[in-house]
Amino acid sequence: NVLMMAIEHHNMDSSMRDALEVMNVILSVIFAIEMVLKLLGLGVVNYWRAAFNALDGSIVIFSLIEFGLGGESSGMSALRSFRLLRVMRSMKLLRSHATLRRLAKLVLKGFIALTDFVMLRSLF
Repeated sequence: NVLMMAIEHHNMDSSMRDALEVMNVILSVIFAIEMVLKLLGLGVVNYWRAAFNALDGSIVIFSLIEFGLGGESSGMSALRSFRLLRVMRSMKLLRSHATLRRLAKLVLKGFIALTDFVMLRSLF
């Protein structure tokens, strides 16, 4: 889903826009099915009690509202950026896996060093 959103850009040709819209619908349906299955398995109260489920459920509901109002022309397409918050799910993995947490810290330090280098490079 994040990859599909990252591909989207200004002045896309219509075939690319149509393909991305189809993928958006497919992914939204998959996430809606996931939400329904979790609601059936956990129950409504337990589903909404978990923060990540509440985030996912809200995103699914916004997606369904967007489709119901007419897609991109509805003005609700700005809410698509909330879908990026799903990336935060992977942060749960960092808590339980020490090696993955160490790798993430190293990558973050690399990005910080890279920004310092780019800023220094821009001076000359």
